[in-house]
Amino acid sequence: MKVKNMNEEACKHLECLWEEAHLFGFNLTWLEPYIQSALNVKAYLEKVEKVKNLKESVIDLEIELRKLGTKLVVAKVVFETERRDSEEVENGFKERNINTEMDYGT
Repeated sequence: MKVKNMNEEACKHLECLWEEAHLFGFNLTWLEPYIQSALNVKAYLEKVEKVKNLKESVIDLEIELRKLGTKLVVAKVVFETERRDSEEVENGFKERNINTEMDYGT
């Protein structure tokens, strides 16, 4: 059986065979590390999946970060343009009191 095919049912079957072999008195200490490794495949595969998901998440966040960086650069350019335009308009603008009565030339 391949590691990727070690599902929960296969693990249970292997545990039963291991216990039965012990009941018959076989000395299988040389085999124990391999059995333990096979039984830990589920935890290993879960970690592999978690690492895969985290890597995908990091890639997505890097893409989002690049997009936001681009938006920030564009926003800074727009801000500077609007600030310059505002300063130009303010330079030629003379503020008046709009609450005064209009004078019709008298």
